[in-house]
Amino acid sequence: MPVSPALPAGLPLGGLPGGTPHSVVCCLPRMRDVVGYEERHAETMAAVTVGYPRFVAHRYLAMVAAALKAREKWDWHVCLVAGQTEADTLWDFVKPRSGLIQDEGDFTVVCLENTRENAGLAKSWLQHTGMAASSRQAEAWLVSHGLLPAAHPEERAPVECAEAVVRETLRPFLDPASDREIFLARAGANAFYAAYQAVSAVQGPKRPLWIQLGWLYLDTTCLLQKMARPDVPPILRLDVNDLAGLADLLKREGHRVAGIVLEAPTNPLLETADLAAVQQLTRDCGTFVIADPSTVSVASVNLLPFCDLLVSSLTKYTAFHGDVMAGLLVVNPESSLGTAARRHIAKHLTAPHPLDLARLAAQIPRFPAMVKQVAETTARLVEFLSTHPAVAKVWWSGQERTGNSYRQVARSPQSHGGLFSFAFNKPLAEVHDRLDFVKGPSFGTEFSIVSPFLYLAHYDLVTTVEGRKYLKDNGLEPDLLRVSVGLEPAGVLIERFRQALA
Repeated sequence: MPVSPALPAGLPLGGLPGGTPHSVVCCLPRMRDVVGYEERHAETMAAVTVGYPRFVAHRYLAMVAAALKAREKWDWHVCLVAGQTEADTLWDFVKPRSGLIQDEGDFTVVCLENTRENAGLAKSWLQHTGMAASSRQAEAWLVSHGLLPAAHPEERAPVECAEAVVRETLRPFLDPASDREIFLARAGANAFYAAYQAVSAVQGPKRPLWIQLGWLYLDTTCLLQKMARPDVPPILRLDVNDLAGLADLLKREGHRVAGIVLEAPTNPLLETADLAAVQQLTRDCGTFVIADPSTVSVASVNLLPFCDLLVSSLTKYTAFHGDVMAGLLVVNPESSLGTAARRHIAKHLTAPHPLDLARLAAQIPRFPAMVKQVAETTARLVEFLSTHPAVAKVWWSGQERTGNSYRQVARSPQSHGGLFSFAFNKPLAEVHDRLDFVKGPSFGTEFSIVSPFLYLAHYDLVTTVEGRKYLKDNGLEPDLLRVSVGLEPAGVLIERFRQALA
């Protein structure tokens, strides 16, 4: 992989050198590119031809929408979703005054009255629920209608056995769940959406409260907020180590709490709660625990015994080429709450498209070895940076504050995962722009990625005095860099950090 300064802004990364049309990572090599992306500068956005599919409308989907509008002479706002169920869900959320739903064979088209409000609501819903048609679905439609000459060449497993390959590879990390408790989703966000809806169905309207432990991924928090009743605070955030606060809250409000959501470890601070203690606190109050190991993958931690439902992104680590969107939802078969939720999951889950599963199946058999190698490299990088005079702090799975809790769920003492964050005593742009790494969103790829995470996830906060104070009050350094470690030799990566921090 070429070093980051040699890569132009907007270049798709993943799959093959130079990227593929299905890449989920786009290059933002300089801080001015990050600002241009967040502020939607014309020059930057013209260069961004692909991006993380839930955030950036894929050009193949835009091509299909344009072709349908021309064919049907529509003046609607057009959304392409996975199927009829997803179309009905989107329609119920937007509640347009006019429009239509039309089956297009492999996907469903939702046409909404062409207003800014409808477009904004639809975009938000598709982003947080992961229900959109996939780029490979759109590509197949464009090829079949003569609008593309052929599908992009890529390694795929045979479609008929792809799901079995994915399940067979994941199953050793999901014991004692059987196939009936393992659900594959179109995205990690869709897995969480289905889990949320299943829990809500079991708990009913008398349990409207949710608790999140630690600073969670933005879309998880957004979904909890968007689904909340208007008269109820959507979420209550507690520090991952605040077990006394959690015990007190559950004692007072446990009968009204639907569930607790946690990441183990969190993103980007890599903090882990004491899951055994959390499980003990919720045992008698009927509160679900939903746990997410996406930051390090199911190959690094064993969370299922400590939760009722496990959700994870498979876009990271398992699809390490960076060109497939997929997710995972697992029911703990030894949990009565999880068993009660299982019958509701299929109604809200969007399965991966067969072509995406075929591409995932071509990669996933190699992911356990990839996870092991990046964990070894991560430990060496953390050791180097922790003693560097320009580095103020390093956050990683083994950090002093929550390392003991992480080790309780780690599959081995070496299962560190491939993600860490660090802060430094130099200007952000200086270090970021000098680092010879790929820069952009996402993680868990075979190539290392550096990300000014909070600028990409919380730009509204890092750009105001009040917002930066809020982040710091929650333990987040606004100018931290998150590092996703790839398969490059550790010595090469250490030298790149040394040069950038000099």
